[in-house]
Amino acid sequence: MGDALDRIPSRSAVQVWLDRWPALDAEFGNGHAVRLEEFLLQHIRVGGRSGFRAAWVVALLSVSGRMMTPNVELALLEVLDAKEDPSIQREAIRALLSQTLSEEALEVLTAWAVEVVHIPDRPAAEHHQALAVLSRWMQGGSLSLLSRYGPEVNEALDALLRSPRGHHKKKAAQLKAQLSEIG
Repeated sequence: MGDALDRIPSRSAVQVWLDRWPALDAEFGNGHAVRLEEFLLQHIRVGGRSGFRAAWVVALLSVSGRMMTPNVELALLEVLDAKEDPSIQREAIRALLSQTLSEEALEVLTAWAVEVVHIPDRPAAEHHQALAVLSRWMQGGSLSLLSRYGPEVNEALDALLRSPRGHHKKKAAQLKAQLSEIG
């Protein structure tokens, strides 16, 4: 499977994989899909293009609701903790945002989001993802998490309001209005 990750698949090939994923256990034996997912989660640590593609496939499976591995949150948080390639981290965050998150995971993501918006010259994709995390934080955070991070989130949204990127400003303004309703 590592060799397959070294080649860039076509969009149609990826769709075939996603469509067949739920039937893998019936076709190849119980637990086959989970073993493949565990391989992908381990292969992310290889890094480079192959590791990125493993993270990308995990994100696609997660977003499409086809991920079968239990406790995938922990494995994805370990990817973030390793502070590898930003593109791998982006895919791990994308996968995490499609999961039902524990309070601990939401706290880790929130801490990342409020930090990344203050780092100069970060790619627009990271600020976009930070906004997605902050939106999720407002929707799913407990009262203690909301009160603990409220001032930092407010500061992060202020930084995004000063962004030259119009979409980021608009989303930050919307989130700031939501934050004022919460607080």
